[in-house]
Amino acid sequence: MIAKSVLVSAALFALAAVAHGQQIDCCAYPITISITATNVTIFRFTCDEPMKIYCALAPDPDETFRRVAAVGKQINSTESIPQNIIASDTTMASADIVCDAKKHLWHGYKRVKLYNSFYCAYQKADGSWVHG
Repeated sequence: MIAKSVLVSAALFALAAVAHGQQIDCCAYPITISITATNVTIFRFTCDEPMKIYCALAPDPDETFRRVAAVGKQINSTESIPQNIIASDTTMASADIVCDAKKHLWHGYKRVKLYNSFYCAYQKADGSWVHG
């Protein structure tokens, strides 16, 4: 409930600023529920600060999954998971993400492709990927 209040407050602030002719150059909080951890929580997020995201692969005795990845999400994109991986590893994938405040979108550090949000994905033993 508090998270909804924070988001509503931020949205109202942005609408008020636009109504008064001010341009707000910020990014929306980009973290989805599947992200294992981040260095900036939604409650501490202000506008456009760089963030670090983590995706972890839990111990898997059945070896169902072999890799974990941090993946960028673009609205209305038909691209597959592998085309949007910004970091992957066998146990913990971590990535630095940066806000392009003028475009209101995010990108991986030293990468060009822009995203709305990020999530974790897992590669199965057969090579296919599934969303976290």
